[in-house]
Amino acid sequence: MITIVIKEPGKAPYSKEIEDDLEVYHQILGGYFEAVGFDKNQILLCDEEGKLKDLEPNLLVPGDVIVGTVIVVGTEGEEFRSLTPEEIPIVIKQLNYYSL
Repeated sequence: MITIVIKEPGKAPYSKEIEDDLEVYHQILGGYFEAVGFDKNQILLCDEEGKLKDLEPNLLVPGDVIVGTVIVVGTEGEEFRSLTPEEIPIVIKQLNYYSL
C-alpha cells in the first residue's frame, strides 16, 4: 500500500492509501499517465491524453493547464513511495494554490 494525494477537478485534494499497482493508477486517472515534476522527491501524475479527451481543467501551473484527475506521489530514485505525514499537508496546500 502507498499513501498519495488525489485532486479531482472542482474538488478539494485529499490523501488516500491505495495499492501500489499501475492498474490502480490507470483506474484513478482514467488511462495511461504521464509524470510531471512537482516538488523535491515528489511527482504529479495525470492522464497523458487528458487534453485530447477534453477533460475538465484542474490545475493552472506556470505555462500550462493540467486537466483531469491528478495524483501526487513521493519518489525515491525511479520508484514511487508513500508521501510522508509531513508532506501530505504541504502537497494539499500546493494543489489548492494551483487549483482552478
